[in-house]
Amino acid sequence: MHPRKIHDRLTDLLSRYPAVMLLGPRGVGKTTLARQFSDLYYDIEHPEDLIRLDIEWGPRMRGRELMVLDEIHTVPELFLRLLPMIDEQRSRNGRFLMTESMASPLLKSLEGRCVLCELPPFLIGEMPEDRWDDLWMTGGYPVPEEVSPSFPDRQRICLKGMSQRDLPNWGFPAPPRVTEQLFRMLAAAHGQIWNASEIGRSLGISYHTADTYT
Repeated sequence: MHPRKIHDRLTDLLSRYPAVMLLGPRGVGKTTLARQFSDLYYDIEHPEDLIRLDIEWGPRMRGRELMVLDEIHTVPELFLRLLPMIDEQRSRNGRFLMTESMASPLLKSLEGRCVLCELPPFLIGEMPEDRWDDLWMTGGYPVPEEVSPSFPDRQRICLKGMSQRDLPNWGFPAPPRVTEQLFRMLAAAHGQIWNASEIGRSLGISYHTADTYT
């Protein structure tokens, strides 16, 4: 595993804030990095881990160990549960390390209690020179070689996940099929003057709706 330059910054933030939100696109290595900081790990996307968190909630809130809450945005009400827990011990830092693919609107409820830390794909300085070609081919994403999809399969997988799961979770109103079409239309219109009427006509929606979606 290659060390990440952001590791030291994350350590510093955890020493100064009760909660830290590690932001980054799917597959960038958030989980791998977060698990370096604590063995007390909950994958909020998995029902079994969510049940375990509910069962262990009381003892864990009273405990001293850093909790890793991975992909917390999948259960937005967790933000509201964490708020009083943090406020009860405002001076206690390094309690929660959370991860998200995109900043949740509910994150504002933890303002002043939680700080953001963005994890980018691998930087060239984080990889040995003999892996630089891999860096360019994968866009810096740490995908294992044995399961690494070739371009453009990886991009398709990522965009499908955004259209079918991430964006709907954030309240984006378009159906996943329309969202995927919108992605393609925006890519085709890249570098051109924005024309909501043309985009809307291609998607079968009004130009007002096209403006709203973008």
